[in-house]
Amino acid sequence: MTDRLHFLSWFPICSRSDPNVRYHLWITSARVAKARRFQVERAAKAGPGAATLNARAEGRFLEEAAAMDQTGHTLLTRAAEAAGLTARGWTRTLRLARATADLDGSDQVRRVHVAEAVVYRRVGTLEPTA
Repeated sequence: MTDRLHFLSWFPICSRSDPNVRYHLWITSARVAKARRFQVERAAKAGPGAATLNARAEGRFLEEAAAMDQTGHTLLTRAAEAAGLTARGWTRTLRLARATADLDGSDQVRRVHVAEAVVYRRVGTLEPTA
């Protein structure tokens, strides 16, 4: 069974003096800040006690915040069955899909966000090759 997520990311080696690197860092930073604002606003609407970060969302709040479209729900169900996800693994994948949707600026978790979350989970569970 799979119930852990390890996020891996590969970046090319580059120079800090490269103007393209600074521009892409600025764009990424702006996307993350905007996603965080979405999370804080969502928590404020939900009322006191709601998690301000997707990583801490749970229960009914998570279900409502990460409400998926039908194709996204079908994809997550199939992926969970194929990978043997536990309830904990399902919840972690759902949180990651919500974060991906926030980075995309989307109010709803769509199939593309679920697919990205499933891929990240899959990459995190692959055995290293020698």
